[in-house]
Amino acid sequence: MPRSIRKLKTRRADPVRRGQSPINRAFGENQKHGATGPKQEVLFHPRGIHHIAIQTGDSARSAEFYRKLFGDPIETQGNPSAPQPIFLAGETRIILYNPAVGKTPKIDHFSVLVDNFDAQAAVKTAQSLGANGAVLSRQGTFNEFFDPEGIRLRVTFPGQTYGATPAKK
Repeated sequence: MPRSIRKLKTRRADPVRRGQSPINRAFGENQKHGATGPKQEVLFHPRGIHHIAIQTGDSARSAEFYRKLFGDPIETQGNPSAPQPIFLAGETRIILYNPAVGKTPKIDHFSVLVDNFDAQAAVKTAQSLGANGAVLSRQGTFNEFFDPEGIRLRVTFPGQTYGATPAKK
């Protein structure tokens, strides 16, 4: 490589290597290499989406549709007369079930897989953030609430089960 090009490469400003991003330079904030800014305290430490629950109008038709998209269910849950197939999309489970009579098919809720947490403290914090329905269960766990817009979500921690059984092949 010609010397003049090597010189240009070594003189090129690299704000991240120097410890500042262009945004932080604009606001006069320094940050160390690799840092993403000030740490913000969060209630949960997410690992990914655990599952999405879908209320179906026709469970047989929906199960066939999702089977063609993602393959056979990995397991089922619910009672044998109304099994709820669980499909896998990457690491995320897609759970199908029939809604109560008169309910419209929809995405019922989603669940985020999170690291273990202090349930009692999480309830108080979620309530202070505007979550509705944030209460401890009879078992002392906290895993379901509504965001301020009314969207139902759950948090699931590693090893938590919902009574699922392996799918029949």
